[in-house]
Amino acid sequence: MHLRQRKGGYDIRSEGKGEVRYIEVKARSDESYVELTMNEYLKARQLKEKYWLYVVCNAQTNPTLYTINNPAERLKMDKRVVDVRYVVPPEEWKEKGERHEEVH
Repeated sequence: MHLRQRKGGYDIRSEGKGEVRYIEVKARSDESYVELTMNEYLKARQLKEKYWLYVVCNAQTNPTLYTINNPAERLKMDKRVVDVRYVVPPEEWKEKGERHEEVH
């Protein structure tokens, strides 16, 4: 079993019994929505039957595991834009920020 490399689109690569699984794990404190990143979704579409989504619901109180093979084709998903980030380059914050040598 190997943990993913950065931006791999999955959390675990598992090998056994002539099978390789690329597993994305989502844990929830309840039974709410599960979100895949664009990268995870694209990897699921690419790997098809080798890609698995493991959902652990009620993770803190009564954990229950659901495993879904080939989630990109088997699950109905809605595409939502949920993350907007404003990115500030280092030259901008260095030029306009007040520098403090000692940080307590």
